[in-house]
Amino acid sequence: MTSEPQSVLKSPELFHVGFLVADIEAARSQFEAALGIGFHPATEVDLMVETMHHPDPHPYRSKLCYSTTGPVYVELVQADDSDYKSLSQGERIHHLGYWVEDVDAWRDRQSQEGLRDEVIVRYEGSDRIRQWFTDPVSMHGVRAEYFDDAWRPDFEAWMADWSRGASTLGRST
Repeated sequence: MTSEPQSVLKSPELFHVGFLVADIEAARSQFEAALGIGFHPATEVDLMVETMHHPDPHPYRSKLCYSTTGPVYVELVQADDSDYKSLSQGERIHHLGYWVEDVDAWRDRQSQEGLRDEVIVRYEGSDRIRQWFTDPVSMHGVRAEYFDDAWRPDFEAWMADWSRGASTLGRST
């Protein structure tokens, strides 16, 4: 009996840890002093997102900054009143960020294992997923953010030249 060949997906590659903070500028200063690492200036990123509680695509603005050294990078994310960036559970590690070679296939596979969607960000003008946040309830309190590897060149160029601005992100597929 011959079994059908299965697609082999590489294991995700950890590349950042995201912290949810009440005041990004204060946190940036404190993290720089405590960890001895520098951070890029905070920036706002405009996205179209689909969330667990609001599944239709809608605009969302995220304020964030990354450490200047990595991987593994440290990301600081400004809390807000959205369901997935609320301070209802205090400041904390918010998520672990991974690169995966095909986030759509990875999501399909992990959904079969019981992981649920919390947030989906698609490439501009496409049905393909660029970023996928898992619902932390479905993974013992841990939220994972998976980035599509096809987006890596744009992201790495942004990290190398922060002055490019966040508006240049998400253009490639």
